[in-house]
Amino acid sequence: MRTQNKARRFGARASVLGLGLVAAGTVLAPASPASAAVPGLVRIAATSVSNSSDYHSVTATCPAGKVLTGTGYELNGVTGEGVVDDLRPNGGVATAPTAVTVGAYETEAFAGNWSVTAYAICATP
Repeated sequence: MRTQNKARRFGARASVLGLGLVAAGTVLAPASPASAAVPGLVRIAATSVSNSSDYHSVTATCPAGKVLTGTGYELNGVTGEGVVDDLRPNGGVATAPTAVTVGAYETEAFAGNWSVTAYAICATP
């Protein structure tokens, strides 16, 4: 009886081990390089003036013939004392967006110079 139980246990382990080796062989296959899926993809950055004003706003605009596909921002020099209040793409229901405006303000009084950078990710439509 014990011999049969051992055989069943080892048989199950051998099966799992065999499957693990097959899966490991698949993982070791060489990767192929990625290809660009978005034609004409570019990132445009625009930075506001750097001063101690309590509000900054800047607009990043796509080059002619491209549309906005993504956005982003960065606060420069105001870590912990500033917050982005407004991230607004232009465009509308019938018009594709081509720019993004970012507005930021100080959450607490800050005497240092700071700025905000807006990023527009643009592509050929």
